[in-house]
Amino acid sequence: MTTQNKLNRRSFLKGLGVGAAGYGVLATAQPVGAVIAGTLVALRRRITRQGLVFLVCVAVYGGATALFGLSTLFEVTSFTFMAVLIARLGATSVAGHQIVANLAAILFMVPLSLGIATSVLVAQALGSSAPGVAQAAARRGLRLALGIALMMALLFWLLRGPVVRLYTSDPGVEAMALSLIGLAVLFHVFDAVQGMSTFILRGYRQTFWPMVIYGVALWCFGLGGGAWIAFNTTPLGAPRGALGFWEAATVALAIAAATLAWLARHEAKRRVAER
Repeated sequence: MTTQNKLNRRSFLKGLGVGAAGYGVLATAQPVGAVIAGTLVALRRRITRQGLVFLVCVAVYGGATALFGLSTLFEVTSFTFMAVLIARLGATSVAGHQIVANLAAILFMVPLSLGIATSVLVAQALGSSAPGVAQAAARRGLRLALGIALMMALLFWLLRGPVVRLYTSDPGVEAMALSLIGLAVLFHVFDAVQGMSTFILRGYRQTFWPMVIYGVALWCFGLGGGAWIAFNTTPLGAPRGALGFWEAATVALAIAAATLAWLARHEAKRRVAER
């Protein structure tokens, strides 16, 4: 941000009558935090009508961002709680899990970046009243993400031994990580599809159903199902330990990926038909 832009922003916020404290909060708050900041500042008596309108806009934007964030919250917390529950199985299990989880997170950076770019292209096309272009951008983005995910999954599977040994020299931890990495590469393929589909749907301003799908698939089937088969004797056999969590998480992500991809395709076709 240039010095002139900073001065303009400061002058505008100063005109809202929110005071130095209010300006500081608004200047540093993230979109979700801006909802809280807007509410607190709006309670001040010195707020002006112009300021109230501004804060309402910030609050609406923050609320939408919070809705987007719930999808991410379900994904992040499912992985976090998965690690916490696997810790009950011992240090070796949780160490092997953390290696594989870190690899999965690194691999996801590519579809994440492609998803953000595709979401922008879809939104721009819709803003230009060109749903056909948006549909084409969504289709190409999904194909590109899937193609790269398949190649990266194959590469990591072929190099799984050397890659894991970069993380640890402990034979037990290495064996645990290698027992999970097969599921992790499959997990990544589904992760790429669901991530891209979610960003495409954001471009179409569809956020509610992705949030519901994430919650049901990742928390109920992934985390709940994983805990069930990891610690209990089930029709699948004896307790499966850390492997059970990854099996459930992979199945849950496959369900989410298939559902979100169908939803994105349906939304794209609907917009084209409306045009």
